[in-house]
Amino acid sequence: MLDGDCRPDRDWLRLAVGALRRHPEAAAVSGSTEYPRTTFEARAMGLLERSYMHVGGAGTTQHIANNGAAFRRDLYLRHPLPVDRGVFASKEQSEAMLRAGHRLLFEPKMRVVHDFYGAFDRDHRRGVGYGAISIRRRNPNLPGAWAARLGYFSVPVFFGVRLLKTCWHALRFYPQYGVRWFELPGVFVLAVKGSVQEIPGMVRAVRDETPPETLFR
Repeated sequence: MLDGDCRPDRDWLRLAVGALRRHPEAAAVSGSTEYPRTTFEARAMGLLERSYMHVGGAGTTQHIANNGAAFRRDLYLRHPLPVDRGVFASKEQSEAMLRAGHRLLFEPKMRVVHDFYGAFDRDHRRGVGYGAISIRRRNPNLPGAWAARLGYFSVPVFFGVRLLKTCWHALRFYPQYGVRWFELPGVFVLAVKGSVQEIPGMVRAVRDETPPETLFR
């Protein structure tokens, strides 16, 4: 699976097939995603939005990204990507595979470069906030689902946890995205700004309102 606005490296397919052949117990393998490194803004946003893939230990991940991954066909058909979950569809698919006992691989050399449309799209950030809570209200098996049942109190909980995790991941993985240590304060400022823009979407999810409009599909 590759998004239409992602450019894979020339060895992307070879690395994907090789990883699945070496690990027959794995259901899927995901590669790394970054934005063009030509500006600080693009490097910083690649770090903030994509570094979660590195979490999970050597060679493993907890989340298969739908913009650059390879699946075993029979297991994909058992756990297809939901078509009505918006931004967080791949999270629900990944959790279903993990609960079924399958391993998810991460191959950092299997890289795609995603088009960069600017630091923040307000509608997209609202959609991210909405999805963070709404997907857990629908699926009690997801991590953190208990907090999604706290009503309006869930908003500061999700805001705080998501911001802390984002900053922690940035601190751990910034070299992989071409970010230099002295640029980290600017990265953290962008992290706060993005998290604040997610709050209106979280409120909509608590109220069981329809998702905010977005071009994401």
